[in-house]
Amino acid sequence: MVSPRANYNAIFADILSGLPDGEVIDASVLLSDARLPDAVSVKTKKEKLKSFLDENPSWIRRITGIVPKPETIIALVESEIGPINEGLLAEANVRCSSVVGSAVRPMLARFVREELAEYYSSPGTISLSEECLLQFLDEFSNYIKAAGNGLVSVAGSINEKLLHRAMENAGMVKGEHFSITGTDSEADIQVYTRQGTRESLGVEVKSYAARERLLRGLRDVREPKVGVGFFRNPAEFGLSRTITYLQARPAAIYMPRATLELVESGARSQRVNEKVAFGSFLYRPLEQFVSDMKAYYYNGILPEYSG
Repeated sequence: MVSPRANYNAIFADILSGLPDGEVIDASVLLSDARLPDAVSVKTKKEKLKSFLDENPSWIRRITGIVPKPETIIALVESEIGPINEGLLAEANVRCSSVVGSAVRPMLARFVREELAEYYSSPGTISLSEECLLQFLDEFSNYIKAAGNGLVSVAGSINEKLLHRAMENAGMVKGEHFSITGTDSEADIQVYTRQGTRESLGVEVKSYAARERLLRGLRDVREPKVGVGFFRNPAEFGLSRTITYLQARPAAIYMPRATLELVESGARSQRVNEKVAFGSFLYRPLEQFVSDMKAYYYNGILPEYSG
């Protein structure tokens, strides 16, 4: 029996170093390795593995079936592309998503194979009735909820933390230039200003799809406010929807430049009347988000933007 006081980091490094080049290992296999203490629970071993990855993020891509903390994933991405700045936000987001996807997909595939084993008509093909599908979706929903941070919270918080990291890398200090909130109609981030009335700017952060969540969020947040997200679908920002967004009175909505360039011209040219960005286009590229936040801190307004 191996002592529970074993050096977990050394054991994990030994296991992973022994993998052939390019090969990955599932977390369940890694955690059942005989070199780990057999008197310790799987939960404890998993916590030890996450701590190991916190200190050694370069190993993340060699392990499937476990999702590290957002900060650990971001550390891995920065080791690959360098410090995250506003110009790298979109790329960093794609890389973070790939890490989460690589970790989660085997877990989901295993769940599907186990739960729907009797419905495979051929390898990779499932045939089942609508009732069976609905029953499976109920079970899948419970599985996702039970997975907790492994599947939902981590993936959902990465986008916010990418913005935090880009702001900090640009010299903005949490507590001095901005704060992380998300409650009491204060948006997800508050950016301070040293000018005038010292009104803070609320930043409502969403992920990839605007849907109703962006509009609800903007309506709930006090002015002045902006929305920001890694939005992928330019069709969500058509002219009629844009006018609805304007009624929620944001000073700006940020999205990746690649998405912004595909928004229809009539929507893209809509301007805001809010005093902190009066006359500027509503939609702005994510790639200038941090520069705008720094400008707001120093000047109390956003730089003029007309495309």
